[in-house]
Amino acid sequence: MAKGKQKHKAHVDAVNLLGKDLARRAGRSCELCDKRDDCRAHETNPDKAPELDTLLLLCASCRELLARPGKVPSNHLRFVANHCWTDLAPLRQIVVQLLEPLSDDWAQEAMEQLQMMAVSEID
Repeated sequence: MAKGKQKHKAHVDAVNLLGKDLARRAGRSCELCDKRDDCRAHETNPDKAPELDTLLLLCASCRELLARPGKVPSNHLRFVANHCWTDLAPLRQIVVQLLEPLSDDWAQEAMEQLQMMAVSEID
C-alpha cells in the first residue's frame, strides 16, 4: 500500500474512532441546523490530527453550504447567526466561514457578535 494511502486511511480511522463521542455531543443531529439527514463528521482543520475539538457533525445540506461559501442566497443562511454565542469553537469557525462572504446587515452584525465572543474569551 502506498504511503499516502496508508496515511489517509490512518487519518480516516482516527476520525471514525471519535464518531461515537461526536454523535453523543451532537445528539445525533447536525450541529449547525439540527437535521438528522445523512450526518457525518466534518473536520474544521483536516491538516491536524483529528480531535473532538476540531470535528463537527454536519448534515448533507450543511456540508453542501460549506462547499460553496458565498454562493448560497444570504437569506438561506440566517439560521447560522443563532450560533454566534456557542461555546463550541469549531462551530464558531464554520459560522465565520459561512458569514464572511456576506455583506447583509444581519450577517455583519453576527460577525461583530463573533468578534465580541472572541474578545471575551481572551479576557
